[in-house]
Amino acid sequence: MKFRPLSRDPDLISADWSQPEEGYRFSRDSVVLSGLLPERAPGLAADLGAGCGVVSLEALASGRLKGLEGLYLVEREEYFLSSLAANVRRAGRLVSDPPETRILFKDWRDLGPGDFPGPLDLLCANPPYTPLGRGRMSPKPRNSARMELHGDLSSLLECAGRILKNGGLFCLSLPRIRLAELLRIGGRLSFLPEFFHFPAVKNSRLALVRLSLRLRRRPR
Repeated sequence: MKFRPLSRDPDLISADWSQPEEGYRFSRDSVVLSGLLPERAPGLAADLGAGCGVVSLEALASGRLKGLEGLYLVEREEYFLSSLAANVRRAGRLVSDPPETRILFKDWRDLGPGDFPGPLDLLCANPPYTPLGRGRMSPKPRNSARMELHGDLSSLLECAGRILKNGGLFCLSLPRIRLAELLRIGGRLSFLPEFFHFPAVKNSRLALVRLSLRLRRRPR
């Protein structure tokens, strides 16, 4: 996969993406993360905890992910599904040759190789940032987008390790203060960091990270 970091202006988006009328609103983080996805991405990809699908669909609509054959939008909250389906249709009108796109109504912790036609080449995620016990709880369903109610960083990376091909890429965002935790867990699960980017957005504490899965081959 070719990769060139893109500095996205988070206030410039390719479409008026649908989102629920009340509660959760997608943030600048999703738009900025879309610029981390590669320009060319032949093969299969999945967006974990897709929400409204802005990360992967914005990347498609802005001209990235060329050559992608299949995109899987994984979301466990029924609250997001109507917006997610509307955005898939919208992206299909904006992209000249859109990949086959499917919505998987499923918790990422339950994903396995059998959910896809083959190992994935690319994953992206803008996961909940706040561990349980930190920060204030807000009215649902915003909690599921902010708090680690349904899986933490460890379970996310374990999921990625199950469904990515060897050499596959995982692009994600998280607070800079959790980078050490990410590297510790990722190292245990055979993920190597390939790229870090700290967006030049006012008051941002975000880090964008690209990891690659590097499984050791057993000697014959």
